[in-house]
Amino acid sequence: TLSTRPAQATDPLGAQRWPAELQPLVDTLDRQFLALAQARTAHTRLVSRAAHEFRTPLAAVRLHAQLMARAPAPDVQRTHQALLIASVDHMTRLVDQLLLLSELEWPQTDHAVSAIDVPSWIAPKQAVWQSMAQTRDVRLEVSLPDDATLHGDPAGLLALLDNVVHNALRHSPAGQTVTLQLRRTADGWEWRCIDHGPGMDAAQKATAGTGFAQSPHGSGLGLTIARRVTERHGGQIHFEDTPGGGLTVRI
Repeated sequence: TLSTRPAQATDPLGAQRWPAELQPLVDTLDRQFLALAQARTAHTRLVSRAAHEFRTPLAAVRLHAQLMARAPAPDVQRTHQALLIASVDHMTRLVDQLLLLSELEWPQTDHAVSAIDVPSWIAPKQAVWQSMAQTRDVRLEVSLPDDATLHGDPAGLLALLDNVVHNALRHSPAGQTVTLQLRRTADGWEWRCIDHGPGMDAAQKATAGTGFAQSPHGSGLGLTIARRVTERHGGQIHFEDTPGGGLTVRI
């Protein structure tokens, strides 16, 4: 006997009484509707987070463009020009992250999977990291087995590491060391990115990368991408305390 109470948009179909032969179909539809509702919530959070992330660099672009126009001295103009370019670079990175995250939200998206020779694959990005480390007066140490070979999506895995290392460098105090390690375990391969920055408390570690949770370590778009790529490769990502202070990301 079917219920005569008007169904609400948020009611699971299973909340009503259905003939037994229809129950498997009802359960399947409920799961699909729940997935759609979760995707809509995630999309709303993404739009809100993107607007928030862009507000600061856009304000900086406007400010430095105005100050550059008013500055009479060439050296002052060059200073504002450099800061303006840095703000544009920041927004470009945000756009790239949002596009990648949007792509990762679709399970049916095809990603090229291949064998990856790790030392040669990571070398170009490692040079970029070293440059960033020098700019911030931070030491970057990378430890890789010479024969390390991974199997997966090269672009996705590189984006994963780039975001994790970028966060570690960005939040490490001057004079500290960030360490990126790859080592073989009984279950396969394990990455560790170790920093000595502000770290995360228990609540921040529990939500890092799950929904744009903010923390002093910047666990927004970058760690969300890292978690999505890890899960797509059947792996796990853990956020742990570094002995002596800091954060260790274990993948």
